[in-house]
Amino acid sequence: MLMKSSSDLLDGKTRVETQFNIANIATSVFKKRRSDYFQSLSAWRSDKVTATKTLRQFLTKKSRVASFREFLKKEFSEENLDFWLEIESYRKQKSNKQLKLAQIIHETYVDVNAPSEINIDAGTRATTKSNMQKPDSASFDLAQVRVFLLMERDSFPRFLLSKLKPTVATKTPNGPKL
Repeated sequence: MLMKSSSDLLDGKTRVETQFNIANIATSVFKKRRSDYFQSLSAWRSDKVTATKTLRQFLTKKSRVASFREFLKKEFSEENLDFWLEIESYRKQKSNKQLKLAQIIHETYVDVNAPSEINIDAGTRATTKSNMQKPDSASFDLAQVRVFLLMERDSFPRFLLSKLKPTVATKTPNGPKL
């Protein structure tokens, strides 16, 4: 008769629990590595952007705003920047002046078929319109956030890439311009 080893003596339930614990340890190690990967990926993405890390930082200098505006004109979306800057200015006004400006801003940027209509969804447009019943400094918050995110995620990365690409009208090694 053969002697049974200690592992053979463990009943089935204990053996399954041990295997389950080993699987949990392996899974937690995997999750940790996975999260480390995503953290390093997000750090890499933020380092990829030039010295200016965010659109908000970029818009602090007038020369940068002018440069970004020229780019947006080419893309036919300068109204987004105009609206965002207008709301930044609107917030700094006294409440009696905000009452007058709110309707002008709404008619210029938010109304359907406005002269400089911004690209926002119908829900945001409806919320902003209902805020016009009693305008205050927060009346355009939702629309401003939507427009800012659109610029930050769409236009601004393309603008940065356009600044990194060499221009077509550069000198060739032989001297003449293309």
